[in-house]
Amino acid sequence: CWLVWLGLCQTSHSRRVRCGNAAGPQREFVALRQIGDRRPYMLHCRRTAAFPGCGIMEPLVIRLFGGFEATLGNARLMLQGQKEQAVLAVLAASRGGEQSRDRLAGLLWSDRGNALARDSLKHAIAHIRQSLSALGHRVIEADRTAVRLVPEGLVVDAMQFEASAAAATTEGDLAALDLFRGPFLDGLHIADAAFQDWPLVDRARYQGLAEVAAHRQLARAV
Repeated sequence: CWLVWLGLCQTSHSRRVRCGNAAGPQREFVALRQIGDRRPYMLHCRRTAAFPGCGIMEPLVIRLFGGFEATLGNARLMLQGQKEQAVLAVLAASRGGEQSRDRLAGLLWSDRGNALARDSLKHAIAHIRQSLSALGHRVIEADRTAVRLVPEGLVVDAMQFEASAAAATTEGDLAALDLFRGPFLDGLHIADAAFQDWPLVDRARYQGLAEVAAHRQLARAV
C-alpha cells in the first residue's frame, strides 16, 4: 500500500445520492467509502420515511488491483476457473462498455477454432451467471454478439482509482492510493498469449497514475 510509506491516512465519509424518475419509485442511496479496510465505495439502499419501500441493495464489487476479486457484501463470488475471472475482468475494465463475443473468445481461447472458442465463452458466461445468481445478483448481460456488465449495481476499483487520481486533489490522491493495492490484475495467469499482452498497457498506465499521485502527496507533505 502506498500509504504505508507515505504515512498518510483518511477518514471515512458518506454521500447521499437519489435516483429514479416519474416512471418509477425514487430511492435514496448512501455511498460509503470505507478507507480503513481499503474497500472502494459501497452502495446500499437506505430505508427512510420518504422511501419506505426501499430494501437493502449491495453492489457487486470487483477489484482488479493486486489480483482479481469479486464480492457481494461479505460473500465472495466463487468462479470455477481463472478464465471466468478473466472474462469478468475484461468486462469490468471496459468502463461500462460492451465487448464482442469474438474479442473475448479471441483473448482467452485463441488456440481454438472460432466455433470452439465461442462455445467455451458461452459456457464461461453461463457459469458466471450461475455464480451471480447464487448471490442473488444479475449484473451481466449478453446477446448473440456482445457481452456487458450493467453499470448500476457494480463497483470497480480501477474505475474509482482513475476518477480519484484525475481530481488531483489531496482527497482524490489519498483515495486513489488507498485503492491501489498492487499491479493491475497481478496474479491472474492465463496461458493464452493474446490475454497475456492485454493488461500490459493498462498496468503501466495505472502504475504511472499511482506514482504521480504519490509524488503529489509527498510534495504536499513537505
